[in-house]
Amino acid sequence: DSSTSGTTSVTITINEYALRTGTTFTEGTTDEQNTIKNRSTWTAIEAGGATHPYEQMGIHKVQSFSSDGTYLTGVGKTIHIADFYCDTNHDIYDNKTITNLDDGGSGESTFGAATSSNNHCQGVAMFAAGDVSARSGVAPDADLILSSIPDFEGSNEGDDYARDLDAARVAGAIASNQSWGYNVGGTSYNISELKTYIANNDLSNAEGLAVLMHGSSSGQDLTDVNTYVTALNNFESSGVVVWAAANDSGETDANAMAALPELFSSLGEAWIVANVVQYTGDSDLSNATLSEFTLKGNKCGSTKEYCLSVDGWDVYAATYVDSGVSKYNASRISYGSSWSAPMVSGGVALMSQAFPNHTPEQLVDRILASANNVWFTPEGNTTFTTHGNSITHGYHSTWGQGLPDFYAALSPITTNANPAMALYMGDSIQDGVSGGASVSLASSSITPSSSFGDAIYQGLSGEVGYAYDALSGGFKYDMTTRIDMSNNDVQTINLTSELSKLDSPLSLANLSWKDNFSQVLSKLSETDKLKTSLTVGASSLPVQSFFGSNFDSSISLNDYETPYLESGEGGIGVGATYQLGSSRLLIGMTNPINQGNDNTIGLRKSLVTSMEYGNPSETAVTVMVGVTQDEDSLLGSTGNDAYSLSGAKSNTTFAAFKAQTQLGRDLSLTGIATLANTNMTKPNDSFINSASSVKSTSISLIANKRGLFGDDNMSFFVSQPNRVSDGRLSIRLSNLADSDGSLTYRNKDINLEPTARQLDYGLSYRKDFDNDISFSVKHMMTNNLNHKQDSQTVSSSFIGAKYKDLKVGFAKNPGEESRSAGISYSMQF
Repeated sequence: DSSTSGTTSVTITINEYALRTGTTFTEGTTDEQNTIKNRSTWTAIEAGGATHPYEQMGIHKVQSFSSDGTYLTGVGKTIHIADFYCDTNHDIYDNKTITNLDDGGSGESTFGAATSSNNHCQGVAMFAAGDVSARSGVAPDADLILSSIPDFEGSNEGDDYARDLDAARVAGAIASNQSWGYNVGGTSYNISELKTYIANNDLSNAEGLAVLMHGSSSGQDLTDVNTYVTALNNFESSGVVVWAAANDSGETDANAMAALPELFSSLGEAWIVANVVQYTGDSDLSNATLSEFTLKGNKCGSTKEYCLSVDGWDVYAATYVDSGVSKYNASRISYGSSWSAPMVSGGVALMSQAFPNHTPEQLVDRILASANNVWFTPEGNTTFTTHGNSITHGYHSTWGQGLPDFYAALSPITTNANPAMALYMGDSIQDGVSGGASVSLASSSITPSSSFGDAIYQGLSGEVGYAYDALSGGFKYDMTTRIDMSNNDVQTINLTSELSKLDSPLSLANLSWKDNFSQVLSKLSETDKLKTSLTVGASSLPVQSFFGSNFDSSISLNDYETPYLESGEGGIGVGATYQLGSSRLLIGMTNPINQGNDNTIGLRKSLVTSMEYGNPSETAVTVMVGVTQDEDSLLGSTGNDAYSLSGAKSNTTFAAFKAQTQLGRDLSLTGIATLANTNMTKPNDSFINSASSVKSTSISLIANKRGLFGDDNMSFFVSQPNRVSDGRLSIRLSNLADSDGSLTYRNKDINLEPTARQLDYGLSYRKDFDNDISFSVKHMMTNNLNHKQDSQTVSSSFIGAKYKDLKVGFAKNPGEESRSAGISYSMQF
């Protein structure tokens, strides 16, 4: 659909980036594109040594696109050519299916023989779909349907033309090329002249056309004209009508036949007119100027909003067959809108192959809206609307919408008013546009936590979705580009934190269970065995004790937390401890608190219990089980916009085990293991469906030795951080929208096992020479970072020293800017 407006300023952007056609086509390399435009069957067409007309329209780039070995060259598409003197023995018709509607069969006329002076059809066919081994057309692999203009049965041509159009439509032609018109007094009869004749003679538009075509405005002459107009209208339901504007630059308007939509409102929804121009600039048309274009035929005039300027000047065209030899025009200058129109018809075939969900009307809108008009000042704007999405493009009465740029038409088209590629999640594009339910592709992503490694990425490898531009054109995108792995980072050494540790003396063993719980708002009751308390902003008492009860306070067990067990996360909580001889039972629950103004304390609901066995001074074991519920995330993974997890609830059932033993006075061992199963409900308004049976585990072993060489401490650890080992994540993938804007989807179940298992190793040593002098070193190494098979081994190192109030240190972490040095000095007054 299109509408006209004044000269409002609108910036149109043709985005040339990873998103391309709405099918599975991928752009070829620059070398492949150069090979195409340097073929002898390509270069032989341009006679004057100027920029090739195909290159002006980006055809060499378009033809480089491919999918599974099929190139974007018109494969599977058919073009109808209504013309003069067609000879299918010419080699431009090779390697394609040719249907001749006028070869003398029953009820058919017969083409006149092509000669050196009468051979128009071969040039038209060559520019539209000439075989690449002869003279390459714009769509060299398209098939052709041929019908005659001067040769017809009976007294009138209108009914024959209608019959040919109907046959072409039934055969599936995507374009009907009409490089012809009527002349009066040796010049083309333009639409303004026909309108004047109609008005002066008090005729209807159909009667006026009947006079032009048949010489009479009544009877069978009028009937046959109406039949013809009906056939044109019917053809537009499945194909595009492309008409030459004619070749007289002295005319004030386009060819009357090209401008039939000006007479018949039923026509025009899938109609393009092509005029003929000469372009003298270079191959970079992004900065083309008006002085580089010369009109060589009829101006667009009344057809300006559905007209294009095409360089059909000074070219060599196919002509006839002489004694079995295919001939081509060899003398300059051959030109005409007759050559411009089939270039556009070939382009229509390419666009139809690239956008199989587009109606003919949508193809026309895309071609017109992407035309290059930087070289003239628009006189007005056309607003093209598809499924509620709109774009505005400037036109000129001479040049129409500009020079076609089919490469640009293959790219997402956006405007300053509609700048982003959109995703829709409803039943149709129209619903998304009218209901404001579209979301930006650029801001839609999944951010997996390190627990998932590359499982989601691998599960979506090879899958595509579809985003839509300002004309509702569907463009595929690689689903893996929506996976944001930035949340997966290597553990690093914090220089400031390590230096601050040098201020504290080496800690002694902690030989008791944790009893000083964090964020206790109130102690509800306390007896010799039972203690209950109320907490705010802290995890439940069993979780606090699990990570806080530690033989060796120089080691932080918080480093071994999991996404569903974090010591500092929680809302309001109620907990209790109950002493059972040498053991202790703990139970606790937490629930987020909404303080209003979207301010919530805590994100997780939890119900946890644990049993602590043994003597902390010798050997102790803790078993903890529970359930947690997180909102808007899955084991720390989050999503945005179309892949949002908002509204989802992740329910995790878990068990955790911790064992600690003291071997003598100086050596301690700690082992921690967790096992969990998580299920997530469907988020609100998201392509994410749900997750089920997501199993995750972690395991760690820490050894700590004191007094190795006097007052010192050495620690070693090896751990596998939390890793998902099994489960299913269901994601809804969008199919390409139907031509009416309807949307369908397919579900993809992702197996959530990553390709590897991350292992972390660490060794640290600290020596206190006396109260004033200390020395510390630390080194950590990670294999299969983020549980990814192709990850490199990374490491971090630290060395530091203290002398009284002066501390110096150096740390090296992975990354280009990963080295840091520090020095600090403190004074007390």
